[in-house]
Amino acid sequence: MIKNLAIVLTLLCFGSLNAQTPENFERLISKGDIPDLFVKYLEDKIAKDNEDLLDDNTISRTNAKDFSAITNYKLHQVIQSGRILYGDPLTVYANKVLDKLKESSDEDLEDIEVYTLKSNEVNAFATHQGVIFLTVGLWGQIENEAQLAYVLAHEITHIYEKHNQLSYQHTEDLIRNGRYGDDKISAYYQYSKDNEEDADKAGFKLALAAGYDATEIFGTFNVLLYSYLPIDEMKVEYSWLENEGFKVTEDFILEEIKEISPAEDVDDEYHTHPNINNRRTNVKSIYNANKSEKKEIYVVGTEEEFKATRELARFEMMNIYIRQAEYLDGIYHNLILTKSHPNNIFLARTRAMSWYGFTAHDNSDDGTVFSTSYRKKEGEIQQLYYFFNKIKDSELAAIATQQVWKTSLSNPEDDFLVKIREKTMNEFAKFSENDITNFATEIIESVEEEEVEVDESKLSKYDKIAKKRKKETEEDFTYYALLDIVDKQEFVDAYDKAKKENKEKDEEEEEYENLDGPQENTMDVNNLIMISPNYYKQDNRISINKNVDKNDLNETRLINLVKENADRLDINISFIDNFKDPEFDTDAYNEFSLLYDYLGERSQY
Repeated sequence: MIKNLAIVLTLLCFGSLNAQTPENFERLISKGDIPDLFVKYLEDKIAKDNEDLLDDNTISRTNAKDFSAITNYKLHQVIQSGRILYGDPLTVYANKVLDKLKESSDEDLEDIEVYTLKSNEVNAFATHQGVIFLTVGLWGQIENEAQLAYVLAHEITHIYEKHNQLSYQHTEDLIRNGRYGDDKISAYYQYSKDNEEDADKAGFKLALAAGYDATEIFGTFNVLLYSYLPIDEMKVEYSWLENEGFKVTEDFILEEIKEISPAEDVDDEYHTHPNINNRRTNVKSIYNANKSEKKEIYVVGTEEEFKATRELARFEMMNIYIRQAEYLDGIYHNLILTKSHPNNIFLARTRAMSWYGFTAHDNSDDGTVFSTSYRKKEGEIQQLYYFFNKIKDSELAAIATQQVWKTSLSNPEDDFLVKIREKTMNEFAKFSENDITNFATEIIESVEEEEVEVDESKLSKYDKIAKKRKKETEEDFTYYALLDIVDKQEFVDAYDKAKKENKEKDEEEEEYENLDGPQENTMDVNNLIMISPNYYKQDNRISINKNVDKNDLNETRLINLVKENADRLDINISFIDNFKDPEFDTDAYNEFSLLYDYLGERSQY
């Protein structure tokens, strides 16, 4: 059963082309002319790279062609994922810092460029072609411009020191020399760590040369150390969930949350990066020699400009959490942002989306299992994971319905929230426990219990009913969850509609499953929007570069085959990601990126 849960697409269609602020935020989009890197043919990229590597003494000519083919292919895949941003506020700011670093270096860094990758992982990486990617998650965690400069300076070092080429050559040498076992593996990881330490040192010096403060640069290691945590540590309280009758009881609250204890000195023998303690030690002499000299935290921008840009990254993180079906992390992230932006409509929408997605994902037969495991979580977010780990599926649906409806009723003019509350109601109505007659419309007043034992034979019928009902409601966690909502006529109507739709859907699916034999194709389609297929086959009998060439050729053949069959069926077909089309521009790229977000979110179910 495929669920139509593509809520990202609906929300993102609200997108604005105006300058983005938290008040009008919808999503980050690319702006300006589309870079050549995006539209240049893969075979042309490989050919140019092959020519450039002819005079590169860091890699043998034997390995250069394979290195060029696989790295350009991987870069091609990243670019055509729809997850890269250019011309957006994050990338624009990063490019200003990059320009300052270029001015401050003796190396030829003219061809290096930076882009933003839509990922909540705290990461940055560089390719040997001179392309640096900074993730949205990294932007969300760094504290100031000096730290941004150090991250860029570190990646710049990897490029001009040709660490990618050297690492590839080193690995191929290990394989060719027949060194198998722990000694080969250890040598591989040690070589990688050596390169990282070189980049840390040279990057630190470059950031200093650009005018950034040593203490702030050194603080980047703290950001990396705690990067597995949310953007802030905020105590989880449930007042936003509770009402006069519905309270989160001690059964759902951890007595003690796990202390934050990052692995500062973890054994890094089989890691590509040194642990944080070793990285600090590696640059300590540079830091000590410069820490007394007061330099700048902000060189190309102001503190206000940096924080405003970072806030946009933190807002974009909500879109990514939903796309990746990381709903619990998204709810906690939303709570943090809502504290500073209490009436923000984007946060209201994404909060509703997270609750709907959470309960819909939980009810999905085909979705991957959503983990609410709390034991390894650290800090306040563990409390939230514990709560959702303990509640039942029907209770989750009831609480999600409460949250979505409260949000929608607080924003009655927002059509998107109305759509989400309807979808959430469909999930709520699937549970027999969630019959609306099982939820209180008002607080049941109870008489103080007598200290002496009551003779039940002397109780009236109504006293017995009240006593029985009181006992039941004390045991029913969500009995009061929909107080002030469940008695609204629009809620009752929505519930009845959802029950009817769920029943019809179940009957349709049962009828479909009982069909026997081939069925007549009744599809009447005149137009199709498609995404280019990704063809990959690994033939170990030939070289990597020949594999890449064959895959690229077969991918083109597959696209042409689809077009030919569409013509035979008189179907107008449009490839939304046709990067080879001369008309493909930034507007087309943004549409393609939007569709990929839609497909990425839908694929979670």
